[in-house]
Amino acid sequence: MKKFTVVFEKDEDEWWSVSVREVKGCRTQAKTIEQGLRRIREALSLFVPDAIVAKAELVHVVRVPTQTSKAVLAALTNMSKARELAKNAQRSQVAAAIALDAAGVSRRDAAKILGISHQRVQQITK
Repeated sequence: MKKFTVVFEKDEDEWWSVSVREVKGCRTQAKTIEQGLRRIREALSLFVPDAIVAKAELVHVVRVPTQTSKAVLAALTNMSKARELAKNAQRSQVAAAIALDAAGVSRRDAAKILGISHQRVQQITK
């Protein structure tokens, strides 16, 4: 599968200027990133055979001012950490529910201890 790098940059009129890094002259404009991806695929078909464009993976790079970039990077980093913590919390919750069940603690009491529903404890311990 062919990959193309699609670069998005905001212009002075608040439109996205969209171009394909690997194909000189392949450009378009759009109001949204989603619209830009559709339009650049159409523009790309003028330079590359349709069969390749249809299967191509478009990797998009969004260029924003440095200060904005720092804020976006911090948000993405923290969101990634939060997802990892949520996975770990889920695993710990399952282990704790199973341990409480094995210790003879009722499902309702285990639910109260873990801060989840007794139905969830029942799902976990089955």
